[in-house]
Amino acid sequence: AAPGAPPSHADPACHSREFARRHTRAAAAALAVPPPSSACSTQVHPFENDQPTTETTTLEDYLQWRGWDMKATLEEYELGSSYMESAVGLVSHPLTFPLTLG
Repeated sequence: AAPGAPPSHADPACHSREFARRHTRAAAAALAVPPPSSACSTQVHPFENDQPTTETTTLEDYLQWRGWDMKATLEEYELGSSYMESAVGLVSHPLTFPLTLG
């Protein structure tokens, strides 16, 4: 990475990779895909909105809608909310990889 540039996910200094290296079991649990649930069918999909909006839908919104409870996973492994960004970043790898194949 260029001096002053944030580390890329391929960079060994990536916070998501560091989280996975230091907290292997918690990382594996974070990556476990939750089963489809009634939440998906009863809640409005975060990316389908017939109403014009200025709100930005985030990856965190999608994860919550999909039933990916990162907070509970971190708590299960006695990790605080300070690891949330790393856990969500780790999950973003397999979710966004297909988008990079173009």
